[in-house]
Amino acid sequence: MEDMKKNEYEIGFMVKNAEAIADLENVLSVEQAEVITKSQPREVRLAYPIEKHTNAFFGFLVFRVLPEAVSRIKKALHLKENILRFIVVKPVAKKVSKAAHKEEKPVEGPVAEVQLPRVLTNEALEEKLEEILK
Repeated sequence: MEDMKKNEYEIGFMVKNAEAIADLENVLSVEQAEVITKSQPREVRLAYPIEKHTNAFFGFLVFRVLPEAVSRIKKALHLKENILRFIVVKPVAKKVSKAAHKEEKPVEGPVAEVQLPRVLTNEALEEKLEEILK
């Protein structure tokens, strides 16, 4: 029943080293967040230095947690020295329109014929060009 109140969030992060990911996961576990998906962090070269670092490990986690815990998670992550940057977002819900579920019905009544363009041979094209240039 408590899972019903939990919302899904995604956190993107840049950390100083691969071991700092454990710090991030510890903060989530303290707030009883349930990790759904996590990416394999990869080392990236930063476009500009952050705290004198030119490289960082980039990754993301998708997790479920109570909405009131998100602000506590953000505060705790700001205090971690190994975490350079992070952002917590709520993923966009994927809505499927009703039109996607409807089957296409065949059109009844007269159907207009489509006139396809006529293909010209090279000889016919040259004759047409000479006619235009005269």
